[in-house]
Amino acid sequence: MAAFSRSSNPANTGSTFQRMVAGPVTKSLLGSKTGMTSILFANAHAALIAGCAAAMILAWMMWGMVADEWLIEWTAAIFVVYAVRYYFFRGYRAGREADPSIVAWYTAGSFVAGIVWGAAGFLFFSSGAVYHQVFLAFVFSGVVAGAVGSYAAWPPAFYAFAVPALGPLAIRFFWEGSEMSAVMGGMIVVFGAVLAVLTHNVNRHLRKSVGLQNEVAERKRSEEQLRKSETIIREILENSPNGVADRTSVV
Repeated sequence: MAAFSRSSNPANTGSTFQRMVAGPVTKSLLGSKTGMTSILFANAHAALIAGCAAAMILAWMMWGMVADEWLIEWTAAIFVVYAVRYYFFRGYRAGREADPSIVAWYTAGSFVAGIVWGAAGFLFFSSGAVYHQVFLAFVFSGVVAGAVGSYAAWPPAFYAFAVPALGPLAIRFFWEGSEMSAVMGGMIVVFGAVLAVLTHNVNRHLRKSVGLQNEVAERKRSEEQLRKSETIIREILENSPNGVADRTSVV
């Protein structure tokens, strides 16, 4: 009974979600303005602008090829998701410190955005219209490739976006049943895997860079503390010569 009560507590549920998503987050990632989180959020606004632009281009190109209400509803969903994420990013940049809940909600927002993009890949797919299929593959590949730079500081956010974004389009290609469609679907899967490896490599280099910056900053703080200590000791020696002499004689 006690175990059931504990698991049903909303606070515990929220903390469990945070541990699941942001459990592996290291202290350097959660460091406020000098850590990886600052890099993650520094790229957020450019990513939102690029995503909105890509969504508008996709809707314009698909107009007349799919139902108008689908395009309108999908475009509205994209803008709503990005507007919510923009508000969230502003909250962080206003001065909130990074913690596991912020990283968790960032990852959840990436997942929701990926689902909305993935819905377009599945619903806007036109059987028999090869040039539209190639255009979809081109747009989605570009959107996910751009996510590497945006999410490299926190790879789970990239996976949360890329898998639901590319997955439905790849499934739709395989669903066509033709040899060319199967090849296109396979290329999308391979492309996504390559981007995942690239994200991991960029993340590793970013961590090394941030680690060096933090080490340099820590050394500067230590040197500053040492200079302050030396100044205090020098003042004591200069202003209390008799006291120092008395202590020396006692010893």
